[in-house]
Amino acid sequence: MTTSPRHTSSRGSRASSGHHRQGTGRRVLAGSFLLRHWGLGPLLICALVYGAGLVLKTNIFLAASDLHLLQDVGTHHTDMGNVIALMIHTGLGGLSAVVVLVLVAVAVMALKRSVPDGLMVLIMTTGGWAATAIMKVMVGRNRPDQNVLTDPLLPDVRGATSYPSGHTAFAVSLGIAVSLVMLRTRWKVPVIIGATIFAVIVGASRIYLGVHYLSDVVASFALSVAVAVLLSGAITSLQLTPDEQRR
Repeated sequence: MTTSPRHTSSRGSRASSGHHRQGTGRRVLAGSFLLRHWGLGPLLICALVYGAGLVLKTNIFLAASDLHLLQDVGTHHTDMGNVIALMIHTGLGGLSAVVVLVLVAVAVMALKRSVPDGLMVLIMTTGGWAATAIMKVMVGRNRPDQNVLTDPLLPDVRGATSYPSGHTAFAVSLGIAVSLVMLRTRWKVPVIIGATIFAVIVGASRIYLGVHYLSDVVASFALSVAVAVLLSGAITSLQLTPDEQRR
């Protein structure tokens, strides 16, 4: 007995439709889980960053390895490198960083003609920056000893504010914030690439100047990403209706 092509096609269509519904259902369940538990991953990362800071603060072998890298970098200083690193140090520190943030937020508002997008940049960047300042106090790791560096460029930068790097956190948080608001525009690719390069250069400049260890910079990247996910999840959750949140 032969099977009608029409029946075979119909069964294939039903099977395909069933697989599609199953796949859609799995995606919806995964999306619902992420929306309900958007804080778990970021909070775990924050806890790990804190724990790593306490270990780095007390482990003399890890500290010696961090310091050795700074001493090696100091032997490769150049006039141009010094100028760029010092400009970043001044331009993204304190009040100067606030001015940069406001200018970028205003530029985003003007480019996208959206006040909420500009506010998003302000909130997410400030959030990552503030989290880093809090972590500095909680960990209390001393800055690299400028007296033992090969070529100290900022000998007066001292204190228990090394971990994580504030300049790096600012750059990473700002880059993530701008990338997110530009994600649905034709500028998304150059913005993401530019934000990544910007964050890497700022992080590298802190090691170049000898005012932060490599581990301080890595911690800033991890903490800033975690805070960005936490804030974006919170904002998305607030924008959902009660019915959407229960799904």
